[in-house]
Amino acid sequence: MASTNETVGINRTYKDRLFRLRFGSEEYKEDMLSLYNALNGTEYNNTEDIRITTLDDVIYMKMKNDISILLDSNMVLWEQQSSINPNMPARGLMYYANLLSQYIKTERYGIYNKKLIPIPTPQYVVFYNGTEEYEARVKLRLSDAFINKDDSGDFEWTAMVYNLNTGKNDELLERCRPLKEYMIFINKVREYSDDKSVDIKTAITKAIDYCIEENIMREFLIKHKAEVFSVCITEF
Repeated sequence: MASTNETVGINRTYKDRLFRLRFGSEEYKEDMLSLYNALNGTEYNNTEDIRITTLDDVIYMKMKNDISILLDSNMVLWEQQSSINPNMPARGLMYYANLLSQYIKTERYGIYNKKLIPIPTPQYVVFYNGTEEYEARVKLRLSDAFINKDDSGDFEWTAMVYNLNTGKNDELLERCRPLKEYMIFINKVREYSDDKSVDIKTAITKAIDYCIEENIMREFLIKHKAEVFSVCITEF
């Protein structure tokens, strides 16, 4: 049986892990590309151009990030959060530092050489879909956390937060059907679980069945039904 601390830790990562499963694997690179294009107004169509670089429990940092990719010399970091967290810029900077270190080793660049080495341009995006009220888009800045305030901009890192809840960034969801369908599923889980006359297992099953019947993430849910059910049960 899991301890209370272990259970709390798992609960906090419920939709994070589902988001990573949905958008972070080689199997669903097309959806990954769709999300990138929707965010950046681009039209990339070759999934082979994507290199997945997601951190997977860096031993000495005990860190994981949801999704990171390299595309056209851009190092993109995506995080999904179901709670508001003002510390995302600091977390993103730590993620990028580790990713950059891996990149330099992979490319065998000499960091101490006289020649300037080329590094990917960072892009850090946080997707928020919690139940607390939050603005549609918020740019969080690392400098907001500085003990000694510094408005020079010389040492800055930002996290662009998109609220995925209804009425906040509907245009983004329309540009990326996989993201829209992901949020439909999340909202269905919430809707059915709010019905006190229905037990949680039934509520989750109903949400999965509804989406499959309505052709919402159909292929994904059929293939990963047991795993999706499991992470939903963990949360609720």
